[in-house]
Amino acid sequence: MKTSRLRSTKGFTLIELIIVIALLGIMITFTVPKFNTTFFDNDINASTRWFISNVPALKEKAKTTRTNYLLNINMDVNQLWITAENMPDE
Repeated sequence: MKTSRLRSTKGFTLIELIIVIALLGIMITFTVPKFNTTFFDNDINASTRWFISNVPALKEKAKTTRTNYLLNINMDVNQLWITAENMPDE
């Protein structure tokens, strides 16, 4: 009589739970690295677009105004900025 009661209760077996946890672990293993690279790629793409769009204009401006422009990069706070200094006469 006890065996019929235990078998009639609803629930999952230990094997089923282990399989589900293993499958979730495998799925997380493949999705987390892709998730991280997506966020970093967006920052890299934005920086690249800014760099590509501003450098040719700065090059032309440097030629016309005869001024050196420096591209400053601070990796600690992820900043790019431009400073100008006068070109020495040659």
